[in-house]
Amino acid sequence: MTTMDSIKKQLLWFICICLPLTYALGIYMLYNDGLANPLSMLAMYIPALTVIGLYIFKFKKPIFKNGDLGINFKGLKYWIIAPLTLTGLSLLSYGLSYLFNPELFDTVENIQLGLENQGFYWGNIYIGFLAIILVNGLVGSILNIPMFIGEELGWRAFMVPRLLKLYKPKVAFLIGAAVWALWHSVMIVMGLNYPSIHPVLGILLMIVFCIPVGIIFQYFYIKSKSVFVAALAHAGLNKSAMSMSFLLAGDSYDTLLYGPTGIVGIVIFSIVAYFLYQRVAWDKI
Repeated sequence: MTTMDSIKKQLLWFICICLPLTYALGIYMLYNDGLANPLSMLAMYIPALTVIGLYIFKFKKPIFKNGDLGINFKGLKYWIIAPLTLTGLSLLSYGLSYLFNPELFDTVENIQLGLENQGFYWGNIYIGFLAIILVNGLVGSILNIPMFIGEELGWRAFMVPRLLKLYKPKVAFLIGAAVWALWHSVMIVMGLNYPSIHPVLGILLMIVFCIPVGIIFQYFYIKSKSVFVAALAHAGLNKSAMSMSFLLAGDSYDTLLYGPTGIVGIVIFSIVAYFLYQRVAWDKI
């Protein structure tokens, strides 16, 4: 068996276990409260659990040795740079979206009420908003890092490095984005990211979104050699979007166009991804 054959089989094992398990959980959720089901968080652990299970029972390889999966504390400066970068890009997407649609955000009264309900209003909505960003972006990211490692151990640490050994970098990232987006598909059908558009269009847009974001996450993983950094980058993106959710006017927020997962965000991430892509010799990894 050649090395390439071995890598292909490893990827096939991963995809053929990870996706069906996620879809099975998603189908259960679909008929039991959807994304509100507490088990929805379990989906984020499936990629990592699949990799760990394969390493132990199929590949017979050590998980914590040789840095194969980036389970280490290297690249400490990127532990700060990565989540701040993704948080900044996410907030930038909302800022530019506002320029296109000044009615994007809710009224001051509703924003204040939302802050009060969450215990973050102290006489000024801007102070409350900054506090939520700090709590979600820093504290929330750290506290939830096991959940984001649940994804990134599968995507950035296992899948994409193997794709880069099999294909040219552009093809590898395209395949990686497609798999990552299809993994999300059952949740997108239930309203994740694109509740206002048809699920099929939402899945297609998710693939386009996952290409630049996947490159950015992979850049930080390569530079730091740590899966924790990729997880923190992922957390910075998700938590910043969560922080913004209560500011948005629902009837004016078109998920196809605005925010990090809309066209505005995809353009921003694509520009940054293009710049970072040029800074790494991907075909030599």
